Amino acid sequence: MKYSIIKIYLFLLFINIFTLNLYSQWINQPSGITAKLNSVSAVDNQIVWACGDSSKVVKSTNGGTSWINVSNNGINGNKPLITIFAVNQNLAFVEALYTGIFRTINGGNNWTLVHATSKFIDGISFNNENEGIIIGDPDGIQEPFYIRFTSNGGSNWYQGNWLYSLWGGSYINAIYRINNRLWFGFDGYIYFSNNQGWSWNTQQTTSLEVYSIYFKDSVNGVAGGLSGSGQQLKMTTTGGTSWFQIPAPGTSYTIGLAWKNNAIWCAKHTSYIYRTINNGNNWTEDLYYSATTFNHLSKARNGTRLWAVGTNGKIFLSEALIGINKISSTIPEKYILFQNYPNPFNPTTKIRFSLPLHSDKGMMDTKLIIYDVMGRVVADLTPALGIGKEGLAPGTYEVEWDASDNPSGIYFYRLITDGFEFTKKMLFLK
Repeated sequence: MKYSIIKIYLFLLFINIFTLNLYSQWINQPSGITAKLNSVSAVDNQIVWACGDSSKVVKSTNGGTSWINVSNNGINGNKPLITIFAVNQNLAFVEALYTGIFRTINGGNNWTLVHATSKFIDGISFNNENEGIIIGDPDGIQEPFYIRFTSNGGSNWYQGNWLYSLWGGSYINAIYRINNRLWFGFDGYIYFSNNQGWSWNTQQTTSLEVYSIYFKDSVNGVAGGLSGSGQQLKMTTTGGTSWFQIPAPGTSYTIGLAWKNNAIWCAKHTSYIYRTINNGNNWTEDLYYSATTFNHLSKARNGTRLWAVGTNGKIFLSEALIGINKISSTIPEKYILFQNYPNPFNPTTKIRFSLPLHSDKGMMDTKLIIYDVMGRVVADLTPALGIGKEGLAPGTYEVEWDASDNPSGIYFYRLITDGFEFTKKMLFLK
């Protein structure tokens, strides 16, 4: 009897440790290539593309569980691909260094050069399938940035109003969009537009060379880069009208940022990614991987997941933004999917569920999916499984869903796990 009690205690201790920190789970996803990856673009939690050296492009339609090499097929030569923007699983744009913009309309089966230029293009951004912008470096100080627009999905590109550089050029992937609002960074300043780039205002960041920008909404943003005194981070709570300095983690410059609720992620051009939950007052090491140097980090535009890419073809996925929290280790007697609260909600709601002891191993493959009234998946809150991980341990969990990017209406959330499936309805009112 005493031996059995000890075994039970050790088992419970194991499963509690096993699920103690779902908040900072990073998963190494084999890409199938070894080239340096320079940019990643995630449409949602399932569709994500990445590009890199040697004309390499890879994509996934299942959240990175498997990656498809869609390289070449029209991108001739052994060119570095600098930045990528994926509109959906079929339509994507990529810049080949000093060559121009290539487009695919069939998921990467074929690529076509739709805009030839010898300029260095730093960023590509689309508002929808038709409206997009590319921003490239000027020829020199006080020369115009290379800015071109398209209104027909990249078939034609045209020049907008002249925008002159005050000092130097921009940086790879240093562009961010929220609907019609655009920000892009360069030496000491950020340019901002509230009309998709037709006109611009200057936002001064006080000598910060801006390598990365992220806005969690129209007013709260963070920018990272270098200054004369070393690497820095700046924050704004005014949409960029004013910026103030916050503590920066690690060394080298920032190559990617993400911000959700009270957590900010900062990827450095090293082997480290950091996280803070108090506006940078304290940073913790979220990921260290010695076999790569990170080049870009990006959050899914219509989802909760993070992807980071780097040298040696490395791709990492984080479920950090899902934030599935284990709120009780007491083993429930049965499966329960609770009603979300609040309900109706705007824009966030919490979903709670309980998992009983299902088998000797205790771990369960668990899925939590949100659908619209047409049955389409609008959010996948499923925790990804890494090497050696077998699911969630028995206990009670809670996850918050942010519906900000979705229209008002009725939604359904469905819990799927070993031996149990159940669906409940909720109402989102903006």
